[in-house]
Amino acid sequence: MVIKITRIDERGNVYFDTESFKTKCFVLGDSLLLCNDERTFHEIPFHSGLYCKMFEPVLVEKDDTIFLAIRHGNAAKKYGLRVGQQVKLLLNVKGGFWEKENAYSFEEIIDRELYKNEEDYANFRPLFLGKKNLYRSSSPFDNAYGRAESVLSCIEEYKIKTIIDMADSEAELNNLVCVANAKTQEVVKRQTIFAIGDDTGLFSREFEQSVLLAMRALIVAETPCLIHCRAGKRRSGFICAILQALYGMSAEQIMDDYMVSYKNNNGITYGDNPKRYEYLKVDTIYKILTHINGPELEYLGQSTKEYLNKIGLSAKEIASLELIVHQ
Repeated sequence: MVIKITRIDERGNVYFDTESFKTKCFVLGDSLLLCNDERTFHEIPFHSGLYCKMFEPVLVEKDDTIFLAIRHGNAAKKYGLRVGQQVKLLLNVKGGFWEKENAYSFEEIIDRELYKNEEDYANFRPLFLGKKNLYRSSSPFDNAYGRAESVLSCIEEYKIKTIIDMADSEAELNNLVCVANAKTQEVVKRQTIFAIGDDTGLFSREFEQSVLLAMRALIVAETPCLIHCRAGKRRSGFICAILQALYGMSAEQIMDDYMVSYKNNNGITYGDNPKRYEYLKVDTIYKILTHINGPELEYLGQSTKEYLNKIGLSAKEIASLELIVHQ
C-alpha cells in the first residue's frame, strides 16, 4: 500500500494518514517493508508499542494513530522522510514479530484493590529473602504507573535511609519533585538519594557508567537502601542481578525474582500464560545475565566480579560490595 506522511514531530517520529491505513491488510506483529525511494527496502516490525531495541525502527499503531519511530533516534532523518511524501508499505512476513507483540502488549494493573498488600502493589521486596538491608521497587517519584504513593508508604514502613534512583537524572528528579505532593517532597529532603538514571539502553556504554555509579553509591550507602527505576524491572533489575549474584544466588533464583515484577505490575505469571512468561524471561533477565556473565551462568559470583572490574571497580570496592550484600 502507498501511504501519505501527515506530520513529523519534534522527535522525528513520522505520522501517516490513518484513514488510508484503515484499509490495510496488516495486523500487529507482522513484519513490513518500508520503501521510500523505489530502490531501498527496510524491514519494520508492526507493533502496538515501542517494543524494539535502542536505535531500531518500529511502526506503531496506538490511540488511533500510525507512526514510524526509532527508539532514541530520528526516523524522519534516518529514512529521509518529509511531510506530504508518500511511501510504500509492503507485507514482508505475516506474523514475523507476533511473539514479541504477544509478549509485550500488556498494560499496567493500576487498581490497588486487586492487591492483597501495599508491598505487592509497590513492587517492593527485599533482594535477599529474610534480610532487611537492600530492597527493590517501582518509582516513589514518578507516578506514571500509579504506584508512587504505595512505594512511599513502604519507604516509611521499612525505614529506608538511602535511595538509588536508576530512572532519573538529577535534573529529571528535580522536575518530578517540583510538581510532587508534600509527602514526596518530605522524603526527598529526608533521604539520601543518588539519581543516576540512564535510558540509553541496558547494554550501552553509558549505562555501564550508571552501573559503576550505582555500585559506588551502594558502597557508601546507609542501609536499609532501596533500588528502583520506573516500573522496577529492567534498570533496577540489572543492578539487583549483580548484587544477587555476589550474594550467591543462582541464575534461576535471580530470574525468578526478576519475573515477580511482571506479576506485581502486570499480573503475568507462568501459570497464566507460559509462552508469554518464558519469552519475557529470555528477552529480559536472561539477556541481562548473559551480558554480565557470558553464556555460561554456572559461576555467577566470579564472572560478576570480573564484569565489575571491567567497568572500573577496584578489587577493594568489589570486596566492599560483597560485605554489604552479606551484612
